[in-house]
Amino acid sequence: MPFFKNIGAIHAYAFGGTFIAIFFSSMFLYLTGMMGISYEFTMKEAWAFGSLISATDPVAVLAIFKEMDADENLYAVVFGESIFNDAIGIVMY
Repeated sequence: MPFFKNIGAIHAYAFGGTFIAIFFSSMFLYLTGMMGISYEFTMKEAWAFGSLISATDPVAVLAIFKEMDADENLYAVVFGESIFNDAIGIVMY
């Protein structure tokens, strides 16, 4: 099964990518508030928002992959990553 065959890549993209997105979006929000460019959030509020906004959902991409008969390994990686990054976003919130 392609999902379990690519579990390492799925975890790397899901955990690594989601944590990077959470970190950068939270820091961007917090720093722009400190500079007076936007509303000033506390660090806790910035991390909460960053964790909510960082979990993307590639439903359209998966539908296009299925329609185009994309490689099953690519489909499995994107599908698995979307499952895990939603869970990571919920846990980090």
